[in-house]
Amino acid sequence: MTEPMARTQLPNGPWQDLAIDYMGPLPTGEYILVVVDYYSRYYEIEITRTTTAEKVIKSLKQIFATHGLPYSITSDNGPQFTSEVFAEYLKDNDIVHHRTTPLWPQANGEVERQNRSLLQRIKIAQGEGKNWKEELLTYLFAYRTTPHSTLGISPAEALYGRKLRTKLPELRPSVPDDESIRDEDRLKKFKGKEYADDRRRAAEADICIGDKVLMKQPYHNKFTTPFQTKPYTVKSKTGNCTTVESPEGILYKRNVTHLKKYRTRSEASESTHEKEETTVEDMSENRDQHTMEESPVGILEPNNTEPNNTDEPENSDKPNNTDEPENSVETEVAVDRPDVSRRPIRTRQLPAKFKDFRL
Repeated sequence: MTEPMARTQLPNGPWQDLAIDYMGPLPTGEYILVVVDYYSRYYEIEITRTTTAEKVIKSLKQIFATHGLPYSITSDNGPQFTSEVFAEYLKDNDIVHHRTTPLWPQANGEVERQNRSLLQRIKIAQGEGKNWKEELLTYLFAYRTTPHSTLGISPAEALYGRKLRTKLPELRPSVPDDESIRDEDRLKKFKGKEYADDRRRAAEADICIGDKVLMKQPYHNKFTTPFQTKPYTVKSKTGNCTTVESPEGILYKRNVTHLKKYRTRSEASESTHEKEETTVEDMSENRDQHTMEESPVGILEPNNTEPNNTDEPENSDKPNNTDEPENSVETEVAVDRPDVSRRPIRTRQLPAKFKDFRL
């Protein structure tokens, strides 16, 4: 079951809510720390050799020395982001830490999208035999000064409130309007959500607190079933993020897409029986409606007149009935035809390739 997409609310201003993630390892053994601003879509990168919590803190200090401290940071559940050292650093700087649902990278989609663009640029530089680190700087400058499809202005203009000067000739820049940024962001997100939900046929999951569910398990081999056999109990549900408890008492946090409602054999059979009855009723209603639409109000039939006896002569001695006229005229009366469902008749004909054959 795929639930409708949940869009991230636009922050009140630039550099307030950030998303961070590591991309790598690259073939050179290096990693790239990516820090994205949710408001302006402006992001900073840091190339490192290690991914420890100490190295993350050192990189963030350099970035925060330029842009200042944010209000919150969103990350995945990597060991460097869940360590006590990293938690202590965020606490000392009064930064709220949001962690995404495990095994659901879409929850941190903004930074994941930038990772894909960076990796694509690195591949292009490698294919052209260029220094990928220098090409990344060229790409970052082009990205920061190009109008964003969602914002309508460049990320640098949304962050700094001014346009960065490029080699392209232009007039004196104007200060961007925050209301226009929000309108563009709201419109683009709504269109993206509507398209994604319609394409995935998303629907609200019927999973509530206290329900028994089955949790999806990793694929190991062809004998691996999609879901685990033992049921889990739903303890809490916030949006698409659901916390379940195993029979051993262990808590797991998963996206609702990774869960399926658990039904016993009797419940499953009752559900199947109800679906079959509903299907039969719908088919019967559709057939009756189709018959009523195709059948006319009535058909015209002649009155039952007494057939002439051809054996008798034209001028018989039989007395004429004075109640009826001599030359009776057949009248047409509308008679209702009963509703009878008829199967369509298929026209049978030989294929065109046999038209020259005598069968």
